[in-house]
Amino acid sequence: MRKPVVGITMGDAAGIGPEIIMKSLNAGRVYDYCRPLVIGNPGVMRRACEITKVDWSINEIDDVSEARFELGTADVLRFGNLDAKMVKMGEEDAAVGRAAVICTQQAGRLALEGKIDAMSSAPLNKAAMRAAGFHYEGATQILTELCGSKNSAMMLILGKLKLIFYSNPNNS
Repeated sequence: MRKPVVGITMGDAAGIGPEIIMKSLNAGRVYDYCRPLVIGNPGVMRRACEITKVDWSINEIDDVSEARFELGTADVLRFGNLDAKMVKMGEEDAAVGRAAVICTQQAGRLALEGKIDAMSSAPLNKAAMRAAGFHYEGATQILTELCGSKNSAMMLILGKLKLIFYSNPNNS
């Protein structure tokens, strides 16, 4: 059976998202269920490997077809136009906010085009996104706009607990 490709956006490059991604990939269980593809900045993901002491290589790719999906190698689809050396951990930064939005939009486009089967988003920083000129509350609103929808929904699964948050901003 073909495992689905799940695009994982790096989230806020100055936050904990990249570290969470690398620790999760390193645990290995995710590969039992899917073929993970990080959408973000390879330099940021390398730094996350250093911080978390995860001894993985980064496969920098420009197209989903180039992904290897091998344990020990994180496939990172380049997006975000960010200089990882300029990212200051824990600081709000417009460039970082812009990169997070661009990565989320790209993941949404890849899903709509059928190039990935699902997506997951690492945490975003609302203040950094606002500094970049965006007024999103999070990934759900970015994807709602991308899809041209009036409504948005998000699913949260914690063990047996499954929640769906639904929003209709126009109350129609």
